[in-house]
Amino acid sequence: MLHQSLNRIYLLGLPGSGKSTLGKQLALALNYDFVDLDAAIEVHERKLIPTIFEENGESYFRELERTVLLNTVNFSKTVISCGGGTPCFFNNMDWMNTQGATVFLDVSVDEILSRLSSQQHRDRPLLKDSSLHSLRETRIAFYEKAQIRSSSLEEILNALG
Repeated sequence: MLHQSLNRIYLLGLPGSGKSTLGKQLALALNYDFVDLDAAIEVHERKLIPTIFEENGESYFRELERTVLLNTVNFSKTVISCGGGTPCFFNNMDWMNTQGATVFLDVSVDEILSRLSSQQHRDRPLLKDSSLHSLRETRIAFYEKAQIRSSSLEEILNALG
């Protein structure tokens, strides 16, 4: 079973990799709380993330994201779904590795594109194949620093075990 001192599990991966969906399932299986970092940022700012980017720019957003991430140190027994870029700025990835378990949801670009084009994600902006491949190339070095690399709930539970 999960080690008593493991209070936080950080989920990382590209947009559409299943951080929110699998995160909720993982939290349920462990009897943990679930927090979506992007949703917490939106509540904090009382604005949607695209509006924050548009009005204040990416630098402001990344500073804000860092602040909200650092506040997760106060969470206990919580699965935290991070924004796709969260591990790529400041020393966020190294910090998360010291504060809990980090899990890279390693899902192929083809699978992500299939998910994003499905009926349930019609309201999400679709990422083009080439931009998603480029995003993966840019971020993979950060994601690979995660302690666990999987895309299966069962494998993650076993690895945390």
